[in-house]
Amino acid sequence: MIWSRPEGGRCRGSGRPVARRTKQALRFDLVALFAASWLATAGCGHRSEQLTAPAGMPPQVEAVRPQARSTGVSFDTDIWVQFAEPLDSLTVTTRNVFFKLDTRRLPISVAWEAPTRRIRVTPQVALGARKTYTVELSPDLTTAAGAKLGTLYFWQFTTVSVRRPAVPGPAAGTSGESPFVSLRWNGTEASAGVLEYEVLANPDSAQVALGNAPLVARVGDPAYVPSERWAQGASLFWSVTAHNLDTGESAAGPVWRFDTAPEGAPIDSVEVPLSEWADARAGGFRRCMFDNVVSSPITTCAIGLSRSALPPVKLAGARLVLIATSTNPAAGHPVIASTTGPWTACTIGYPGPPYSDATLAPGIVLNPGEVTFASDALTIHIGAMRDVGSLYGYLLRSSTSITYFVPAGIAPLKLYYYVEPRAKVPRGASRP
Repeated sequence: MIWSRPEGGRCRGSGRPVARRTKQALRFDLVALFAASWLATAGCGHRSEQLTAPAGMPPQVEAVRPQARSTGVSFDTDIWVQFAEPLDSLTVTTRNVFFKLDTRRLPISVAWEAPTRRIRVTPQVALGARKTYTVELSPDLTTAAGAKLGTLYFWQFTTVSVRRPAVPGPAAGTSGESPFVSLRWNGTEASAGVLEYEVLANPDSAQVALGNAPLVARVGDPAYVPSERWAQGASLFWSVTAHNLDTGESAAGPVWRFDTAPEGAPIDSVEVPLSEWADARAGGFRRCMFDNVVSSPITTCAIGLSRSALPPVKLAGARLVLIATSTNPAAGHPVIASTTGPWTACTIGYPGPPYSDATLAPGIVLNPGEVTFASDALTIHIGAMRDVGSLYGYLLRSSTSITYFVPAGIAPLKLYYYVEPRAKVPRGASRP
């Protein structure tokens, strides 16, 4: 403080008289005051440097990945949290680091990476689409110096809403494939939103890769059942792009290829029994697993196949032969159509399970009393029932009453399939 002399020769604030100061003394006071102020400032600066990282401060998070509140995060993303100082690695365990979906803890492995000062989190389960995950750090997480985090720390991120199509069926590079094969791939779970898949297919791989190939179909499920057979003895390139119509996110799959069996490839056959059959007439009359079934304009006649009974072969054709006990069954114009919903033989009623109006095959009377159903569409449907799994059997329909003899134990369905070439045995080795 610089004191000034008041009137009467007394110093303001003390009440005591003081001697008159010379100009030289006042100059000395100012210099001394400036020096003291400079020393005080320098000393405070030194003390502030010492207080930047005092002992006992909690671990400081520098960065996280994925970023907090980020969306559209890929399923294989790196998950880590980086600290400003080293941690005690013994505290970096699943007891102090948690990974959650909603409030449910998911299994993870955690690791401390000393060079980067990061805790790396690796989920032990696949991440779901369009799901929000939480990474949580316990207050007991501790620095190498012994200071605890002291408070709960967490951040969240949301995964992308559509999966990239993968795991094709037929498998990429398959040769000798059935020209009746359906296309399958892994899809995005329905909980992620409304999904649509665009299927491209063409003999020109470049056109498929560029997205210039003709659009084969838009479907809501991860499978495409073709309406007609693929070209025989040809290479087919195909790809799928998945769209989430709720979020607008899309993911394009790679280009896959399979080769169909050539003309003249060897063919064999196998017989398959029906798994269930029943008819239900208007008015409530029903018969199930009886020794015959009746098809008529007022009767639902359903037959089913067991998926497990369909062999895993590359189909070359299919033929269903039923014995008709009615006279002149051809006059009833029998046809076979597909059902579009699940059913069981002893619970169906009239008019029966949902079905497609599209005819899979007409019934042809080749021999007296034998009604044969055979077509490319029927072969495609049977293969899809086995491979896709969302098809539910068949209805026999006719314009007049036709009774079919269906005793248990017979196998009216014959499947034709391409014989797989036997692998070459090295010279000197014996076949198993």
